[in-house]
Amino acid sequence: MGLNNQEIKLLDMIENKYYMKPIMNLIQDDLHNNIIPVQEIFNNLYDYLTSANKKIKELLTESILKEKYNISYNPPILPLVCFATVNFYNEINNPQHRGMFKFLTVLLLVEIFKHNNS
Repeated sequence: MGLNNQEIKLLDMIENKYYMKPIMNLIQDDLHNNIIPVQEIFNNLYDYLTSANKKIKELLTESILKEKYNISYNPPILPLVCFATVNFYNEINNPQHRGMFKFLTVLLLVEIFKHNNS
């Protein structure tokens, strides 16, 4: 099962966000070093998010400093970062949680696709 062009473009767009790179790097390192199988990525999302937290804060601080001192670099999309926690058993019917799962599913599919094609 392959990804269509629209899915590939969406995944590339997500991966190329500067604030996603620390998380993606951790996932890719684990996959490339055979630390976890692709199917286990979702079980480790919290660890990836907390491990990348310091680097993400540094990137965001750098961005804020650029704004404060009027340094511009013309990004195509304003980065917004949101971390959500979900009670999987009681709240899966909420639309915002379905959206979060769709987003994370896309990330997982990208990693599976890249892992299988490398």
